[in-house]
Order: sequence, then C-alpha cells, then structure tokens
Amino acid sequence: MKIEADAKLVTVYVNSTDQWHGQPLYSAIVQLCKDRGIAGATVNRCVEGFGGSGHLHTTRLLELSENLPVRIEIIDISERN
Repeated sequence: MKIEADAKLVTVYVNSTDQWHGQPLYSAIVQLCKDRGIAGATVNRCVEGFGGSGHLHTTRLLELSENLPVRIEIIDISERN
C-alpha cells in the first residue's frame, strides 16, 4: 500500500545494552510509538559508531561487539506533535 502525505522522521540512537524496566530500550521506544498510534518505527543495529564520549563501539573488536549503537527511526504525519 502506498500512502502519500507530508511526514516527519525522527532518528534516535541508543546503546544495544540500554534497558528500560527490564527490556531493551529500543523495544520500549517502539512499543510506546505503537501504543500512541505513530505511523511507523524501525530499529537497526549499527556496526560501528561513537558518541560524545569519543569511545568507539564496533563489531571489529570482539569485547566491544555486545555494546553497539542502535538506530531507531520513527516516522509520522507532520501534523501530529
């Protein structure tokens, strides 16, 4: 199904190990979006990245491969705030 409308995309980055009430944070965010009727949300595990701390997270180093960046893309109509 193709739907054409003005939309907004929000991208959120978290660590794969971040938790919210015993579940992965990315899963809690997607569930919240679903519960609020947001048009869509997608989670992608990233292979490498760093943030404000400058600490590199990568799949190339076995000891760091459990704590990887996760990208959550949330899309919804632009009229909803």
